[in-house]
Amino acid sequence: YVDRSGCDGMKYKSVIAGASSIHHNYVTNTGLIDHGNDTGCTSNGIILFEAGYTDVYNNYVESPSPVSTGTGACITQVVSNLPASKVAAVPTRFFNNVVTNCKGNGIASTRSSSTLAAPQPTIFNNTVVAPIGGTGILVGSQVNSCSVRDNILAGESLSAGSCTQSKNLVGTVDSQRFENAASKDFRLSELSPA
Repeated sequence: YVDRSGCDGMKYKSVIAGASSIHHNYVTNTGLIDHGNDTGCTSNGIILFEAGYTDVYNNYVESPSPVSTGTGACITQVVSNLPASKVAAVPTRFFNNVVTNCKGNGIASTRSSSTLAAPQPTIFNNTVVAPIGGTGILVGSQVNSCSVRDNILAGESLSAGSCTQSKNLVGTVDSQRFENAASKDFRLSELSPA
């Protein structure tokens, strides 16, 4: 349980081989301290920085602080400096996560240029509910080998043009027919289209 962190809730850095996982965490209110121009502080709930080879699953991430100066996304994979000459690709799977009220994107995978190591995300079976800002699921234009499927985006949008996409349900919070969204019970009722 990670709450009210000054910077990122959980940061996993420079994972470029092997197999690892981040799972069963409850992360809220990250980025409560203004770090100015400190680029090492992104105010993400969970961030994989220059990293991959990781399964991120069964996490609940809510509301990175709306007063933080960072990106404030819920779950992020970013490659901004890792050269492809060091490692060609950093595959990652994001699944069975619930994210809500994110300041930035709900779940995102990006890289700064095509000369860097290539994130290869598979994003599936996640529930992403109404952010403060940003996109529900975002896969950057420099990420090409990716799959986005079977996600619920409630009051959210999906931006993953270069990915294979299937069976993602995008609609309003009310149309998803959660058990009780106002009380943060995002289980699906019998009437849910999902």
